[in-house]
Amino acid sequence: MDTDEDAAMAEEFRKLEQAREEEKQRAVKEALGKFNFFLHLTGFISGCAYLVIMGILFPPALPFIFIPIGLWIIGFAYHGYRAFHPGSDNPTEASTGAEP
Repeated sequence: MDTDEDAAMAEEFRKLEQAREEEKQRAVKEALGKFNFFLHLTGFISGCAYLVIMGILFPPALPFIFIPIGLWIIGFAYHGYRAFHPGSDNPTEASTGAEP
């Protein structure tokens, strides 16, 4: 009788440890997503600065620099949305905080 209770308690401890480990992994993924966003932000700013300088130094190219900048802004906005709202594409995950 005592052995069954110990086995059940050990199983509960294993489930609790697994849940803690999954929570840690999710927190690490979220932190890395935000870090990658800021890392890409530096590249985005330097790329836009390069295009603006090129437009200033070569005036005929000025109207055309806004095409890649506009496309980058769209992609970068999506990247930021995904980095700061990691479960937003999955309603179950967003509402419960659990992965599928």
